Amino acid sequence: MHNIKNSKTINEMKTVKLFKNISFAAIITLVLAACEHSVKTKTQVHEDGSIDKMIVLSEKGAEGIKKNYFNIGEGTGWSISVDSVKMRQPDDSTLKTKYSYTFQKSFRSVADANAELATPNDSLFRISSQFKKQFRWFYTHYAYSETYHQLNRFALPITDYLTEADRQFIRQLPAEGGKISKADSLFLKKLNERIFDEYGPRACFEEFFASLLKFSDTRYAENLNKNKENIFQAFKSDQSGFNFFSDNNNGKSFDIISPKMADSLGIDRNSKAYKASMQLLESKIDFAGWAQHGAFQHCTELDGELVKHNADSVSGDHYYWSPPYLKFAFEDYTMQVITRKPNLWAWGITVLVLGATAWQLVRKKTY
Repeated sequence: MHNIKNSKTINEMKTVKLFKNISFAAIITLVLAACEHSVKTKTQVHEDGSIDKMIVLSEKGAEGIKKNYFNIGEGTGWSISVDSVKMRQPDDSTLKTKYSYTFQKSFRSVADANAELATPNDSLFRISSQFKKQFRWFYTHYAYSETYHQLNRFALPITDYLTEADRQFIRQLPAEGGKISKADSLFLKKLNERIFDEYGPRACFEEFFASLLKFSDTRYAENLNKNKENIFQAFKSDQSGFNFFSDNNNGKSFDIISPKMADSLGIDRNSKAYKASMQLLESKIDFAGWAQHGAFQHCTELDGELVKHNADSVSGDHYYWSPPYLKFAFEDYTMQVITRKPNLWAWGITVLVLGATAWQLVRKKTY
């Protein structure tokens, strides 16, 4: 019996040791490595429900025209223009080129736009649009809303990390760059630590561990589960495993598991299913990094007399929002405008009817 216990202990130690050379910091590095960028979206809404969309992506790289997180391009009917400007970096004297890609396309209806921009996907930025036209005799009301779908695509629920009070605090945050009190600033700092230092690593690890169990030999499942927390701590604390991330620029595939580890766990690294799993994990991590480091601005152009809106600022018939990342990181964020236009013919008919009625009353009194 004593030998059996010792054998189990040795196996557990081997399991943890196997993961000691993998750095979970490498995953987090992929997220942090995403360069800062800006995303500007604009929608011009017409009375018939058709819309003209413009999406401007500004980034340091020159690949935005070929690959972007909206999955838009010339192949799907978007017109594209490219601008570039050389900017001096604040940390050194070098000049780097920043590119701005402007995509434009007209849609006959919001349904057509949603079919292209709101399709569920774990690694794309999703936008849903809604348009409602309501006739009310004297006025026709036009209601347009645009929803940024939540950015977090990891399976781990955020509910264990954010309370309802936290969510309410996030909903009340001002526009990007807006001032908040010192107390709120301290609260926001702690909230960010909880999200990025606690939830982020755990969410990435849970996705990886699920794949590990799925593709490992079933003989190792019990031992892996038993040592799950130890493995997680090994991931978080070790700093030497960057070599386990292959360079995509060299045409290699993303893989967090070394050949030695794969062999030890009976994982076939060449199977299509395993490669697809790793690609999905990579896409979620990449998207998380891109979204986290983005500055977002939206504009809706809707003509008519203003009835209701939740914009951060208004200029004429242009309504602007600049939501901070957290506002739509874990729940959808909807931007809405309602305007109205007078139905001149309805006013005319009403005046004629009232005039005719008044004339009849006067005529009766006369006779």
